[in-house]
Amino acid sequence: MTLGPTAPLGLGYACFAIAWLLYVAGLTRRDVYLGWLGAWVQATGVVLWLGGLLWQFIAPGAWPPDLQPRDIALWWAPSSVAVVLLLERRRRTQAVPAFALVIALVVGGLALLAPETLGSAPPVSEPRDVWHAAYVGLAVIGYSALAVTGAIGVMALARFLPPHWGVADHLPPEDALARLARRNVSWSLLALTLALAAGAAGSWLADGQVWSWTAGQVWMLAVWAAYGALLHFGPFRAWPVADILGLILIRFGVVTLLK
Repeated sequence: MTLGPTAPLGLGYACFAIAWLLYVAGLTRRDVYLGWLGAWVQATGVVLWLGGLLWQFIAPGAWPPDLQPRDIALWWAPSSVAVVLLLERRRRTQAVPAFALVIALVVGGLALLAPETLGSAPPVSEPRDVWHAAYVGLAVIGYSALAVTGAIGVMALARFLPPHWGVADHLPPEDALARLARRNVSWSLLALTLALAAGAAGSWLADGQVWSWTAGQVWMLAVWAAYGALLHFGPFRAWPVADILGLILIRFGVVTLLK
């Protein structure tokens, strides 16, 4: 039997699931070693997943590839995990992966377990150039970082669970989570800004128009404006609820990315 590009994707998904279990166990038992092991398993999953994606896209001999809706989900999963790894390394917290890895598990599971639904649709656009590949790649990075920020908001709301559950005792301080969310939103807006610039450059080179008013660009601009207003025109007091509600905008933004 010849292994295809789906095999490393499945192994990578298994690594994400194992890493999530290790993080949850390490968080509840306050075992730093389990979290450290989860980080290495998580990083291995990213390498396997990206290897499978490159195999899938480079094998046909076309680059940049002609992306389909399922491909966005396949790229979104390792991008979210990479953001989680970066946050863990920079902020020295193992609580965020226990919540944020759920995003990668859900998105990656939908892409792997339901390929007939996500991958059966015909390509929604013409073959893409380098500018469009940059537009999609930067958008996926920005949306992934914002989705992880939404997971941080869910983690902050976990403080309102009954005290006898003991969840709040394992979470970082609220002010630390607020700073982490603000910093993550700032980097996300930078990625979305560069994505909008790349999309504008591609539209200009294609038909002489800077703004083509596609659904993907409009939704990305809506997400960019909403989080920009939240970050710059308010004290960010209700940030957990705002981040979670922002997941609705991100969901529609990802769905319309190729339209």
